[in-house]
Amino acid sequence: MTTEFDFTKQVGHLLRKAVQKNQAIYSRLCVDPRMTSVQFAVMYVLEKHGPCSLALIGRKADIDAATTRDVVKRLEMRGLVAIQQDPSDRRKSFVSLEPAGMEMVNAMRPRSQQVAELTMEGLTPAEQVALVYLLEKITATPAPRELNADGDPGDEADESLRSVA
Repeated sequence: MTTEFDFTKQVGHLLRKAVQKNQAIYSRLCVDPRMTSVQFAVMYVLEKHGPCSLALIGRKADIDAATTRDVVKRLEMRGLVAIQQDPSDRRKSFVSLEPAGMEMVNAMRPRSQQVAELTMEGLTPAEQVALVYLLEKITATPAPRELNADGDPGDEADESLRSVA
């Protein structure tokens, strides 16, 4: 028995729709219409961990290096974070929250919780826990680095499998 393909039932399509819903709610509840959820994530990392390198911010917020640099620069231009060079190694810099950034994080924390609640509105408490669990599980598993046109792992993946055998 063959099941007919239905694009609207594909996980990627459903995830995209869920993200769109979440972003729309975030936009309505955000204390500053210029602050993106990624900017909030960076400021949250700084509030939680104190002054951090760009690399550590990126790892903690799950953001690539180029995006981290861009977001930090934008936040610095708005006076929400400060960038200081490491006196012992001028190649390194550390980012810290400015008082205005701390106020923003404190104002957004309860609203961020509201965003999560409204995004999952309509789910039972058990379904909410299950959704978060499954999303954490999906995102904890890295995507294959290379897939060929058939959707199979490329030579690099084959090589890593051979080295295990």
